[in-house]
Amino acid sequence: MKPQITLALLPLLSLFTSTDAAKYTLEHVRDLDLPTPGFLELIGSTLYATSFNAEPYFLIKNGVYRIDAAEAAAGGDFELLTDELDWPNDMTLLPKEMFGFNALAVGHGFLVPLGGHTTGGVSIINLDEPGSKPSTVSKDMENWFYHKAYAIDMDGDGLLDFVTARCRDNVIPFPWNKENKGTLVWLRNPGGDNPLSDRWEETELMNGPDFLINMEEMKNTITPGPDFHLLAPQFLTEAINYIYYDEGALQNRTIDTELGNAFAAEFVDVNGDGKMDVLATNHLSANGGVFAYEYDNELGLAKSDIVKHTLADSIDNVQKKGMAPGHSFTVYPRGKPEEDGEIPYILVDGDGAENYIMLRPGDKEWEYDMEVLFPTNCTVGRSVAGDVDGDGFSEVFVPLYEKNIVRVLRFKEVE
Repeated sequence: MKPQITLALLPLLSLFTSTDAAKYTLEHVRDLDLPTPGFLELIGSTLYATSFNAEPYFLIKNGVYRIDAAEAAAGGDFELLTDELDWPNDMTLLPKEMFGFNALAVGHGFLVPLGGHTTGGVSIINLDEPGSKPSTVSKDMENWFYHKAYAIDMDGDGLLDFVTARCRDNVIPFPWNKENKGTLVWLRNPGGDNPLSDRWEETELMNGPDFLINMEEMKNTITPGPDFHLLAPQFLTEAINYIYYDEGALQNRTIDTELGNAFAAEFVDVNGDGKMDVLATNHLSANGGVFAYEYDNELGLAKSDIVKHTLADSIDNVQKKGMAPGHSFTVYPRGKPEEDGEIPYILVDGDGAENYIMLRPGDKEWEYDMEVLFPTNCTVGRSVAGDVDGDGFSEVFVPLYEKNIVRVLRFKEVE
C-alpha cells in the first residue's frame, strides 16, 4: 500500500502578549555588535556566526566569527576567523581527525548578482589558526552557490567526504540565463598527506535539493538502513523531500508538495512523545507558516504514513522583495525537559517579516499559541538557543541583519 499523507485540522492560532497565562517568556539581556549577521550555530560551548553583505566583495569583506557562548551571554566581542569567503552561509563543525586540526566547513555564495556573489563553494576554516587562508574543496562553477556541507563517509573508504547542495537561481531574468536548478552533490575526500591541496572529485547525486539541507542525527529512531537521512526543503521546486539509501541505491520520498517554497526542515521530537518528527517552514511573500510532519518511527519516514500539522500560519513578509518566515527550532526554556513528555517551545525567525516569534504549546497536542516577541524592523537571520551559562534558563541569540547586532534573550518564568 502506498504511504498516505494526511492533514490534521487544528484551531486557528491566537495572538497574545507575554503577560497572558503562560509559564515562560523571553527577556532582552543585551545586544552584541556584529556587522550584518546572517547564520548562527551554537556548537558545544562556542557560538559561531557568519556575516555577509550585498555590496561588491572587493569593497566590503564578509566574515566568519566565533565567541565563547557564556561570554556572549555576559557581553563580549566576536573573534574574526576569516574575511576571505564571499557571502559565507551556514557552518558545520568537523571532527579533528578529518584533517588533523579543528575545522569548520562553510558553504558560501548567494543569488545576489550585483557585487559578484553568485559563484560560491565549500571551504574549510582552520580553527586552530584564526586568520589563515581557507581551503576550498569544491570546484569553481559560475553562478552556483552553496549553503551547508555535511561530513559523511559515502564510499566506505574510512575517509569523511562532504554531501552538500548547490543552487543556481537567476534573480534577473536575462534571456541568456541557464535554468534555475538545485543539485545534491558528493565531494569525495582524496585522502593522502594533504587532502586540501586541490579541489575534490564531484559526483552529482540527484537534482532537486537547492538551498538548505539537513542531515542532523536522527536520535531515538529505529529506521533501518545506512546512516544517510537527508531532508531537502526545496525552494525552487516547492517541495520537502526525504532522501535515503535503500538496497545500495539513493531513494527519494516526497513529504509535501503543497506548502509553496520550502525553506528549512529538521528531524526533532516536536510533541515530546520521544519520537522523531519533521519540523519545517516555508518561505513566502504572504501567509508563511510552520509545519510538523508526524510519522511512525518503527516503519521509518520512507514507508510510514505521514500526518501534517500546521503549527502557525499568517506570517507575512513586510519587505518589498523579501519572504518569510526563516528557520524554526524547538527549545526547552529550562535548557532540558523538566519532566517526561514535556512539549518544547518553538522559536521562529521572522526573516522578511521583520519580527521574532514564539510558539507556546497550547492546551491540546499540536496546538500552539503564537506570540510576536518583538518587531525587529530588519531582516532576522538564523537564531540559536541553549543554556550557555548554566543558570537553568536557555539563552537565545538572534541575528538582526541590518541593525548589525546579535540580540541576546533569556527565558524567564512568567509570574
